[in-house]
Amino acid sequence: MISFLLKIKESFSDWLNSLYGEGPGFQVFCHPVLTPGQEWKAKFDTILIVEDLPRYIAEMHNILENHYADAKITVGIASCHSTALEIFKEYNFSLAILDFDLQDAEGDGLDLLEKFLLEKPNLPVLANSGKPKSNKQLMKHGALYITAKKKEQLSAWLKANDAPPHL
Repeated sequence: MISFLLKIKESFSDWLNSLYGEGPGFQVFCHPVLTPGQEWKAKFDTILIVEDLPRYIAEMHNILENHYADAKITVGIASCHSTALEIFKEYNFSLAILDFDLQDAEGDGLDLLEKFLLEKPNLPVLANSGKPKSNKQLMKHGALYITAKKKEQLSAWLKANDAPPHL
């Protein structure tokens, strides 16, 4: 079963509400219940996505939903710096997928990366900026891999690092 926890802020919430309905600041979404014995224990069972563009959030949502179809995971989605920090403090994330260029004045992905790794030094972080220079900065400061907003990159990394037993 997959649970998606969405922290919603400003106009981003309108887009999410059009997809999933309104909620009190967050919602949990579940996959259909699996037959006992089908489920596998994901290595990355609590994933934080920091992304301000709804298109890329939807793409990552689909990739994670397909990859973890037989696993139980929670995905937190933050569209701005302050929400990312807030949700990071609330949950023990096992993976972060981080955009560098956020559309707010509170900070950028590099600032978040430094704060995440200060609090949790072994947290795997994937650099997910559309700009090569931004991804290089994230890698220089501790990100493990560049997905660069490419679906194939995220899928390949998940298959290599957290594959279901049947793959």
